[in-house]
Amino acid sequence: MLRPAVVLWWGIGLTVLGVVLGLALPWLLYNQQTPGAAMDQGMLVLLETAVRLLTGVAPLVGVAMIAAGIVMAYLKRLIERAPEHTFRLRGDGSTPPDAP
Repeated sequence: MLRPAVVLWWGIGLTVLGVVLGLALPWLLYNQQTPGAAMDQGMLVLLETAVRLLTGVAPLVGVAMIAAGIVMAYLKRLIERAPEHTFRLRGDGSTPPDAP
């Protein structure tokens, strides 16, 4: 079972990782670029495409995980505080006492 704190910290980590990769990795890739064969350019294009995909997706997934962690913590607190208000199905077909 997922725990809210774990989901929250993974979301923070993914968000920070995506932002850091977006800022640092393109600079590092272009500094490592040497005039060479066409294979070097192809590898650079492949790496740049992968980095752009990762830096585009990781922060969004991270923020969604942060939001999910907050909602999970809120719901966990509500369930622990008032378990008598949880929804239960009645298997015997009876109606609630206040129903007509």
